[in-house]
Amino acid sequence: MNRLFAAVVAASLACGASAQSYPERPVRILVGYPPGGGTDLVARLIAQPLGERWGQPVVVENRPGAAAIIATEAVVKAKPDGYTLLMAYATELAVNPATFKKLPYDPLRDLAPIARLGAAPLVMAVHPSLPAQSVAELVALAKAKPGALSYSSSGQGSVHQFAGELFKLRTGADIVHVPYKGSGPATADAVSGQVQVTFASVASVLRFVQSNRLRALAVTSPERSPQLAGVPTMKEAGVDEVQLTSWYGLLAPAGTPSDVVKKIAADLAAVMASPALANGFSAQGLDRVRDTPAQFAAFIREEAAKYARIAKAANIQQE
Repeated sequence: MNRLFAAVVAASLACGASAQSYPERPVRILVGYPPGGGTDLVARLIAQPLGERWGQPVVVENRPGAAAIIATEAVVKAKPDGYTLLMAYATELAVNPATFKKLPYDPLRDLAPIARLGAAPLVMAVHPSLPAQSVAELVALAKAKPGALSYSSSGQGSVHQFAGELFKLRTGADIVHVPYKGSGPATADAVSGQVQVTFASVASVLRFVQSNRLRALAVTSPERSPQLAGVPTMKEAGVDEVQLTSWYGLLAPAGTPSDVVKKIAADLAAVMASPALANGFSAQGLDRVRDTPAQFAAFIREEAAKYARIAKAANIQQE
């Protein structure tokens, strides 16, 4: 018993010491997407100020592919010491579990949430040639000509597809989904008129809305977007329960000492409070979010349940 007690005390002291001295070497943040995307940009926004605060390099490492499963699995299998972290999007934590029959990880079991950092609404926008000045007019047009309209998304199983399919479920509008390989081509074909409707991030469509090359009809957040203050929410436009946001968060492998997780979360909160970060997030159309680890964990559970319900109702699957 004395030996067991001594071992527990020693382990406790070791965890405390690791948190007090953390980090003692460079920290990696893995991103499951190519450079330049939203998840990558959020990771790079926090990497430099965290590195300055810690006195150690914070390196962003892109490992794109397989709906971000490659990067997520790498973090799950990494040593749980706080030196390998994951910058995740809603896809890895909520969409994939809802749409893949088998995944090499369980986000609720295999990852330790640190903090949700940013969130942004999606925008439903239409080509200016479409005779729909409001959501109600678009729904009426879609019902009058079932299957004649199409909407673009950034891909099969994407958050944008979920928004589109949820909209269809709530309104009964028959609009055909056209998946693309990324937000860039999905938005480009909406601007050119190849598809009539798109669901996209604020950052993707903002300049096209401002130049009247797309018409924004609604945003999918509970509140209006500061960047598109004149655009109503879905609820204001008469469609209830279509609330989905793009969100980003930082996680560590499960088993990372709680003191290390708390230290990273505290340092992140300090970094996120800076005016420089506020400007950086605003430029990407993102609202800053400063969840605690417990709040982020609860949020992931809620989002996972929401996406599972939508995937089942709309029969959204990935292979």
